Amino acid sequence: MSEPRFLQKCREFRTGGLSFLAMQYQKECVSYTFMDETEIKILEQRVEESAVRSIAHIFPLADFAERQMYRECGIKSIGNINLVDPKEKANNE
Repeated sequence: MSEPRFLQKCREFRTGGLSFLAMQYQKECVSYTFMDETEIKILEQRVEESAVRSIAHIFPLADFAERQMYRECGIKSIGNINLVDPKEKANNE
């Protein structure tokens, strides 16, 4: 799924009442899980150059999961203004 289509689908999920539930890194893609009272939907986004597009501006709860994925897996969420390089953080402490 191309990035613009991926983000468009996320917006459709948001306006349709779905909530962000979780994300998981799997080799070459990141899986995002969304849910409402009656269904669960999963979208995948391909990892390119150790990065994916952020969905935190659409689903604010995804911010924490994106930061965690960056710290643990090195996958950057492009567009997430709250990402901090773990090496930079260690140098500033």
